[in-house]
Amino acid sequence: MRRRPITPLMPLLAAGLLAACSRGPGIDTQATVNAVATGVQATLEALGTRPPQASSTPQATLGPAPSATAASDIATAPAPAATATTGLPTALPVTFTPQVATVSGLQRPGVAVLPATRPASAPTIDGDLGEWALSLRLDQNAFGGDQWTGSGDAAADYAFAWDDDRLYLAVRVSDDVFVQTERGATLFRGDSLELLFDGDLGGDFDSTELSPDDSQLGLSPGDFSSVGADTYLWFPRTLQGASTGVSLAARKTTAGYDLEAAIPWSLFGVRPAVGARYGLLLSLNDNDQPGVAVQQSMISSTSGRRLTNPTTWATLDLLGP
Repeated sequence: MRRRPITPLMPLLAAGLLAACSRGPGIDTQATVNAVATGVQATLEALGTRPPQASSTPQATLGPAPSATAASDIATAPAPAATATTGLPTALPVTFTPQVATVSGLQRPGVAVLPATRPASAPTIDGDLGEWALSLRLDQNAFGGDQWTGSGDAAADYAFAWDDDRLYLAVRVSDDVFVQTERGATLFRGDSLELLFDGDLGGDFDSTELSPDDSQLGLSPGDFSSVGADTYLWFPRTLQGASTGVSLAARKTTAGYDLEAAIPWSLFGVRPAVGARYGLLLSLNDNDQPGVAVQQSMISSTSGRRLTNPTTWATLDLLGP
């Protein structure tokens, strides 16, 4: 689906955002540009076609997880049940028709294609990655290069799966210093993950600006003690808040942490199909300062990752059984 043309005001806003975020070639300044990016996004949505949705409710605070071998090591953020007045319904109206693509069709030049397998049954979201084959890798600095010393500092292996209802994610993070003091909108200032999603790849294939169908989702394992696991959606702004409908579980390991998540397609406003492709990029936030809330660096699958430029994101490919 094509959206209506962007008015002359939008390039000015986008230019202002990029100027505010620029640190130099190839690097995002604040890789999670929440306040500025969501301000631009509000104007984009006012001009776009995605209808406002109800805000979602916070995830519950979770109990401690003191050891890597005990059952209490598992931090979980189960999806809260939707009610008549809060949260997202189990199935949002689908706004965008998924684009079925070939390799020569919906694949932006120079970006990776990330396969998502379709398993016979949905993975159990418990933080145990034994049922996964982690074939993808995050080991390129996209922000804070002077704060990141290489894959021994922070890196991750990961994989995607899907079914008709959800996108599934498994990540094994290696992190020499684990720090997370934050939840909600500031969870990016600690060890956490961010997923960028473009729900209408065909409609804005060449656009270098954010669109109303683009999303930025944060996933945090918590600190396995007093700070609970959490998820947060920064934009679209109409859905800004803790991401109701996302189930998450994480386990502390000797090398870092393992994390699993189940994300409802309704959160992105899409209906999946075999062969459909979407813009997507997963990145890893790293903080090595105990007791301090700061986003020191971000690790991704490419050093050219830009929050505000979807053409720098990778491409998610939904495989058949």
